[in-house]
Amino acid sequence: KCKRTFKIYTAFLAVGLFNVTMASLGTFVSSLASSEFKIPYTIWIPFDYHHNTFIFFMVSIYDYFVPASLVPLAVGLDFFPIFFINMSSGMLEELTNHISEIDFGEKNVENCKRIVNKEEVKIYAETQLGKEESELKKCIDIHIRVKIFIAQSERAFSYVVGALFAVNTLILCTTAYT
Repeated sequence: KCKRTFKIYTAFLAVGLFNVTMASLGTFVSSLASSEFKIPYTIWIPFDYHHNTFIFFMVSIYDYFVPASLVPLAVGLDFFPIFFINMSSGMLEELTNHISEIDFGEKNVENCKRIVNKEEVKIYAETQLGKEESELKKCIDIHIRVKIFIAQSERAFSYVVGALFAVNTLILCTTAYT
């Protein structure tokens, strides 16, 4: 599961970097072709870059690398809660598999039927059922730890996810109507 999530993260990262690169290169090439120097992202520059090709080139590089360096941060922030949800899901799946491996009945009944002596049945029941009981106790302990992990993850990310949703909504609304 983590490998699949990491592949999706890498794909989103590649798409984000591709978008930033294409926007920067497209604007840079069209600016050089038309000799009207425009940078892809509006930023404040304390000097005039419209009349000097070298300064325009340096500003364009700066204007590319700033958003390109922020893409992994933005994608990572969006995927961080997903990684923890994926880890929680994997833990629960592993716990389910562990519980399903514990044999509580049929095998023990068959083994007890084969044993003729009542004393041997008692010894078998104490040893074999004791192993299953200890395995079940381990599963309960793991379940408690997984619940604590999930609760801590939810506590840590609920505000972050809410803030990301609010900020993304604000950005979308303010940029769509400008």
